[in-house]
Amino acid sequence: MRMGIGTGIGTGIGMTEEHRALAHSVRGWLARAVPPGEVRKLLDAGSPGPCGVRPAYWEALAGQGLTGIQLPEEYGGGGGGLLDLAVVLEEAAYGSLPGPYLATALTGAVVRRAAGAGAGG
Repeated sequence: MRMGIGTGIGTGIGMTEEHRALAHSVRGWLARAVPPGEVRKLLDAGSPGPCGVRPAYWEALAGQGLTGIQLPEEYGGGGGGLLDLAVVLEEAAYGSLPGPYLATALTGAVVRRAAGAGAGG
């Protein structure tokens, strides 16, 4: 049984109906944008594409605001928090999303924190 959004583990960390709706939306979008057959093809190839080349679905992923969901809107992000990012990461893992999503999301979180520290916060 999968624990996570909408189950016991998710309810203790401040999960809201908005987070559950986000999870449902991301799961549906990923199923359409990167269907299991495409995921299998990318995984069988050993990488989502040549080094330095974004996966074909990357522009759509960014267009949905998922690459910077946790970043402030004034910096081009989605204005969400780390819990929003965690919801998207869980759905990306559930969908076996290949590519640099985790690294991109975590780098954004580190840069955001460093920028805040540099500004005295």
